[in-house]
This record gives sequence, structure tokens and C-alpha cells, in this order.
Amino acid sequence: MILVALDGVNQMAESIQKELDLMESAIVELEQALPQIIASTTHEIGIDHVNNAVETLKGITFDPDFGVLAEVLEELNNLKTASFIVDIYQAYLTDVLEMFVSIADEVKTSGLPKETKSKDLTAAGRFLISYGNRVMNRYRIRVLFEPEYKAKALRAFMVLKELATVCRFLNVAPDLTSENDPNLDDGLDVDVLSQKSPEELHRLASSVLEVQSIDIFTETKQMQVKMLDPPHLPSSFDDRVEAYLNN
Repeated sequence: MILVALDGVNQMAESIQKELDLMESAIVELEQALPQIIASTTHEIGIDHVNNAVETLKGITFDPDFGVLAEVLEELNNLKTASFIVDIYQAYLTDVLEMFVSIADEVKTSGLPKETKSKDLTAAGRFLISYGNRVMNRYRIRVLFEPEYKAKALRAFMVLKELATVCRFLNVAPDLTSENDPNLDDGLDVDVLSQKSPEELHRLASSVLEVQSIDIFTETKQMQVKMLDPPHLPSSFDDRVEAYLNN
């Protein structure tokens, strides 16, 4: 019985070590890609390193979203550089690299993490594929909910989910991802980049029940999409709504 248990422990340790080895291999490839991808003379070499990292990602099994992230990286690699802003791609790869370094450090100290940022990075990559080389408008959207309605946070998630189809989120206040019961009595403020008109954004946000009013302010016109800092395009709203409802 003890031998069987030890075999199980050894197999788990070997599995974790294999995952760690793959992540560290991907880290090495991305570290080599970053300085090379920005220069035209070494760009293709950098792309080759990213492709090597992609193949490594496909072998990591503890987070199924890594496979989807690998597909997004492949698609980004196939975009024509003439229509794609390379320094934005470099910034995105930096985000991906930082995630893997963080995961590798966690594996070494406390084992495989229960969740990662792979969903958000996948969504940010898809946004980059669609809009990374385009000029967009910046808006501030203020949403007020019916005062008597109790589950305002649920409706706020639904508003953001509607907007996420056409927007890049720059700021959300209050922060729905870090507060179990955010105070929305004064409404929800969202800063976004989008190619859509204010009328279209108004239509999407107002499709959610219990929304009392929506004001949209044009803050800056024709702002280049240059940043992929948090909050990332929220791909995991369904998971966050479920977590909110379970609290």
C-alpha cells in the first residue's frame, strides 16, 4: 500500500517537473524573441523563437487554455508586418512572458497554480489581431442602474460582457474583479477604446435589463492602441459572474 502511494507521489512529481521544464523552455524562447522581433533585420528570427515557444505551449496540459493561447500566438505570427504594429506585439509577448515566469516561480515554491491569466491574454491577443493596427476612439461610459434593484453587480457584469464584443477596456470603476460586493449605487464608469459609434455602444449597454440611464462621453478621438496593460479584455466574465453568485 505504501509503495503504491509512493509511486503515485513520484508520478505526480514527475508530471509537475515535466510541466515546469516545458514552461522554462517557452520562457527561454520568448526571452530570445523579444529583442529580435522589434528590428526588421532580426524580426524573422524572433518569429521563429515565438513559434518554438508555441510548440512548447501545446505540450503543457495543466491549463487547457494554454492551447488556445498558442493558437492565438500562431495567428499573430502569421500577420503581415506591413499592416501590423510590431512594438505592440512585443508588448503583448512581454505580458505572456511575465505570466510564464510568474507561473514557473509559483510551481517551484508551491506547485501548479489553480488559475492563470491565460484567458485574459488570449482575449487580449484576439483583440490585437482585430484592432492592433487601427486607430480608435476613446469613450467614457457611465451606466446607472435602477435604484431599487439589488443585484446591480450582476447587471454590471452583463453590461461589460456586451461592450466587450466591440471595446478594449482601459478602466472599470468600481473594480468588479476584486470586490465581492462592489457599491454600484452611484453607477458604473467604464473607459474604453472602440471603433464603434457612441450610438452603437449605447444600444449594446442599454440591452441589459435594470439599466436606468447611460451617458457616453467622447474623451479623445483617434487614439492609437498602444497598451495591453490590465484590465485586459475580460474574456472570463462567465466565470466571474458565477464566482460572484457563489459568494
